[in-house]
Amino acid sequence: MLTSTFLYGGLIPAAVAILATLLAARLRTPPSAHWATGVTAGVIVGLLALKSRAGLSVALQSILQPTDAADWIPLIIFLVWLAAMLHIAGNSITSQSSTHPVAPPTVRLLVNAASLLLTIAVPLCLLSRNARLTQEWSASNKLACLAILTAALTAVWRFLATSDDPPQAFVKLPLLIATTLVTALVLTLSAHAFVYGEACATLAAALSGTASACFLGATGSASASRTSRITGLAGAAAPITFTLGSFLILGHFFADLGTLNATLLALSLVAAGGPLPRSLSALPPWQQITIRSTVCFLPLTFTLISTFR
Repeated sequence: MLTSTFLYGGLIPAAVAILATLLAARLRTPPSAHWATGVTAGVIVGLLALKSRAGLSVALQSILQPTDAADWIPLIIFLVWLAAMLHIAGNSITSQSSTHPVAPPTVRLLVNAASLLLTIAVPLCLLSRNARLTQEWSASNKLACLAILTAALTAVWRFLATSDDPPQAFVKLPLLIATTLVTALVLTLSAHAFVYGEACATLAAALSGTASACFLGATGSASASRTSRITGLAGAAAPITFTLGSFLILGHFFADLGTLNATLLALSLVAAGGPLPRSLSALPPWQQITIRSTVCFLPLTFTLISTFR
């Protein structure tokens, strides 16, 4: 079982992420597009590879006719990638908008509309098969739940996409991978959530594969410094947010992941990849790294302790 999970949920998504990142670099897209494309391709292929252990027809059937809430996640991540690429294209147009003054507001409107639709549609899609929620909850409870999840997804997405300072990105990357792995472990240990845990681990593999391609020079020259090669990490904010967010939602509403643990894991994700407060920006780099790492690992540690108790 572990060998199968390592192959289909680890090696395959990492390899696909490397190839997708190198292809995106070959097409001369911005560095942020490299990260968005590599992580998205790795996660989607990894999820399908895990499904294919029961047969290729089963994996294809899960896409064409989803029967489980988790079957929607590959489609969700693909749509999120489209929204991320639209956002990246909008930034490119904005930076070259001196001769096209009408284009940036139009693109920003499209990006904001697509983002809002995604943050509303994803919780609706994932929770539509939860019988307790759809049949027993009142309309006001459903609306409140949808509002909270939409606000949470939007906030995390915005935080992760805000900052892309290369030195900080060099620290964010291992913290994001660590947060993903701990989330996968917590989901695995939760009752009835083993499949969510191993599927969540594909994100860590995709991040590792994309990072490997970047270190090989996909986002810059081979002689570039190690930190400058991670430029564009914020481009992966959308697939990271919606992959982890989707599995946290499924773990909470379909398994035994508690509200507190789900919240702490989300906070760790923000601490790992979000920007530091401006009041801390003047501190020496090593102090910034220490603060970010501490704020990230404290919720993870508490979550692990409460899971193993």
